Amino acid sequence: MLNRHIVLAANPVGWPKLSDFETKTAQFDLQTAGNDPDHVLVLETLYISMDPYMRGRMRPGVPPPRPTLYSPFELNKTIEGYGVSRVLKSKFPEKYPPGSFVTSISTAWADYQILRQDELTLLEETRMIVSIPADEEEKLHIPLSHYVGPLGSPGVTGYVGFFKFGQPQPGETIFVSGAAGAVGQSVCLLAKRAGLRVVGSAGSDDKVRFLKEKIKIDAAFNYKKPVGGSLDTALAQLCPSGIDIYFDNVGGETLDAAIAHANENARFPLCGRISQINTAEADQYQLKNEDVARAKSISLSPFGVSADRPKLLDSIYGVVKPQITAGEWREFKEDVRVGLDAAPSYFIEMMRGSNFGKSIIEVKNPKAESVISKL
Repeated sequence: MLNRHIVLAANPVGWPKLSDFETKTAQFDLQTAGNDPDHVLVLETLYISMDPYMRGRMRPGVPPPRPTLYSPFELNKTIEGYGVSRVLKSKFPEKYPPGSFVTSISTAWADYQILRQDELTLLEETRMIVSIPADEEEKLHIPLSHYVGPLGSPGVTGYVGFFKFGQPQPGETIFVSGAAGAVGQSVCLLAKRAGLRVVGSAGSDDKVRFLKEKIKIDAAFNYKKPVGGSLDTALAQLCPSGIDIYFDNVGGETLDAAIAHANENARFPLCGRISQINTAEADQYQLKNEDVARAKSISLSPFGVSADRPKLLDSIYGVVKPQITAGEWREFKEDVRVGLDAAPSYFIEMMRGSNFGKSIIEVKNPKAESVISKL
C-alpha cells in the first residue's frame, strides 16, 4: 500500500509558503514492516499537531552530532512533530501493545511510520512519548486529540509556565496574550481555577467573544482594534489594578505594553514570540521598556519545558486528566482539519493566526477501520 509523507522542500524565508513543502508517496509493506531487528514500533498516524515552535525548526541549520528532538528539519526528510498514532506492531508489547495508542513529539507527517530503537530510547529518556491505553477514551472520556492539546505540549507548557514561573496567588491579575490559542486557553482555564482575574487578548472579535462567553475569563480585547485605540489604553482600562502576571505568547509591542502596566515584582513567563517568528532578526521589534522592567523588579522568564517534562508530567496528568473526565475542559476549542494533504496550508494559516483554537490535522479517524485488522 502507499504511504504519503510530507517533507520540507525548502527552508522558508519570511512567512512559510506552499512551495516549502512537498507531498511524496512510497510503497509501505505492512506485512514486512518492523521485521528489521532495529525497527521496534510500527505506527499508524491519527492526529498531527500544528505548532508555532516548528517554524523555528524549519530554519537552516547544521544537524548536531547527536540528534535532539528539536534539531533543525533536514531538507527532503519527513517532517515530524507532536501527534497521536495507533500501534500496529511492537517489539515491546507489554509497554506498547498493538491496538493501543502513543503520543510523541516525533509523529511523522505521514500515513505510517516506523520507529527505530535509538529513536524510541531518546523519546523515552525525555518522556516525549506516552503510551495511551486502547480503552482510555471510553473509560475516562478523554478524546485522543486532547493529547496534542490539554495533555500535550500546549497543556504542559501552560501548566509549567503558569505555576512554576507565574507563581500565582488568588486575587491577582494575569494578562494572557494569544489567549484563544492552545497554550493561551490552557493558561486561562488554569488561572480561573486558581482564583485569578484573567484578561486576554486575541486576534478577532469571534475569539474575544469565545474567551468571554465560553472560557469565562473576566475581560478580553481584540489586539488589532484594542479598547480605546491602543494597547496602552486597553490595558489601563482592563487591568486597573495593574498586571501581576503576564503570560507572553506573542512578544513584540504587547510585551512592552504589559511591562508599562505591570506591578512591582510582577512575573512574566515568556512562552513565545509568534509576532516576530517570521521576521528577519535585524527587523524584529526591539524592546523599549527593559529599563522599566528592571526598575519594577519584574521577573522576565523565557522558558521551555524539556527539562521539567520528565519530572512533572505525571503530576500534570494527575491534575488535568480528572478535570477533563469531569468536563471541566469541555470548552477547550480544537480546530480540526481532515486529511494529511491539508497539513502544509493549515500550518501556514496557523502561523498567520487564521486558526481558531488548537490546530490539529486528523490524518485518520481513530474510530475508522484500521489496517491492524489485516495483520
